[in-house]
Amino acid sequence: MNVLSKVKILLFFIILTIPVQHVMGASSFKDVPQNQSIYEDIRWGTDRNLLQGYPDGTFRPYMNMTETQFAAVLARYAYGLPSDARSEQVYAYLKQFTNHELPGMKDSTKRYQQVNRMIVARNLYLLANPNEKTLPRDEVVIDWMYEADLTKGKGISTNPYVNFGQHDSLKRANVLAFFKRFDENKLNQSKKYERIAGLEIGARSQGVQPVFGSPVRKVENEQKLQWNVHHNQYKNLFAWSEKDGKIVSLFTSSPLYRSSHGVQYGMPRREVEAKIGKPFTYIDQKRATYDYDDVYITYFYDMFANEKVIGILIHDKQLPNYFSDTYAVSSPSLQAGYEWLMFDLVNSTRVENGLAPLKWDNAMYKIALNHSRDMQARNYFSHVSPSGESFAMRLERNGARVRVGLENISSGYVGPIFSHFGLMNSAGHRKNILSPHVNVIGVGVAFDQQHKPKYTQNYAAY
Repeated sequence: MNVLSKVKILLFFIILTIPVQHVMGASSFKDVPQNQSIYEDIRWGTDRNLLQGYPDGTFRPYMNMTETQFAAVLARYAYGLPSDARSEQVYAYLKQFTNHELPGMKDSTKRYQQVNRMIVARNLYLLANPNEKTLPRDEVVIDWMYEADLTKGKGISTNPYVNFGQHDSLKRANVLAFFKRFDENKLNQSKKYERIAGLEIGARSQGVQPVFGSPVRKVENEQKLQWNVHHNQYKNLFAWSEKDGKIVSLFTSSPLYRSSHGVQYGMPRREVEAKIGKPFTYIDQKRATYDYDDVYITYFYDMFANEKVIGILIHDKQLPNYFSDTYAVSSPSLQAGYEWLMFDLVNSTRVENGLAPLKWDNAMYKIALNHSRDMQARNYFSHVSPSGESFAMRLERNGARVRVGLENISSGYVGPIFSHFGLMNSAGHRKNILSPHVNVIGVGVAFDQQHKPKYTQNYAAY
């Protein structure tokens, strides 16, 4: 059997495997029986990735929590910072973008001291009152804790302030209990917000680098701005762009989104609409755009996985292209931007689904780019050219001796984000993106005279 025949067989005989990521729940911890009162608090917190257990299968609920650990939980819960953010990043973010006050912000030696009830109370108060720049007296904060039904005291005194036990250290389970009550009592909704990795539209862009460092990649986007792409080996991917010193667009394909409306990454469409109603635009129910004050928010749904949110794009209403019939003027830098962002999106999606990321392959890139150019030049859209050349034939002609070869094509999408999620909602294309049988990819984009792009993805294993 020759190479061409082998490739033909493999193109039609790829088994779809979509691993499901597993996060250990409270019921899996050896030291958290379901009949304990802390069980629901721990399940709630671990489901949201605020805290996780230890490799030995324990959660250690009664271990004292340090200020650094509390700061990380606060940043994850309220602002959507990545779970793998370093402590320096967490403190830098809280200082740059929030009104929070922690002793370790001024004195780093205090970051590893045990966190007490008063420190937690102060920061829950500030979280519920984001417009307050300074803390009131501790008595005011403690009164608020009682009024907000976050505590009933410790039962040690008739004096409510003594009864609060402000100097007592808190355990891991205690901290999750406070955040769960805070969430259930909807105390985080006094101010409207839409955040990705803690960033909001209109925030100063110069504050991003001190927190997250330099982006992994900078690419031109359909707004003729730069996407600054951040990720950790494709986990927790997010991107932002800026104009005139302000953040004007945000995107994530990871669980880094926080909204005062209660919408979350991974939430099914029916739950999204129960919270915020129907969108003002729908595209085949695969993506939905909402009009909020000065921004548009687009939720991308996964029609093959309970219609859950798998991508969020937020952008300033002043930006062109997203809701017009025109495309960005094409250029070599825009082409490269589309190609590399699509590469990153494929890998982010694979990692979020428990698969290994793919490596860029120049041979696959050349074949993909030439096919996109041929489709534009001869005005067709197909895996097979007008002269009858298939993907398998293109591999053969270019001397690509692969064990597995797969191809995705798409056309007309305003940018690679929209193209990627369109492909994810097509069974065959999704199968290729999530194939466990490939390890390299090349992405080629070409534009027609109206600047309308055609995208080709070629996957392979040698």
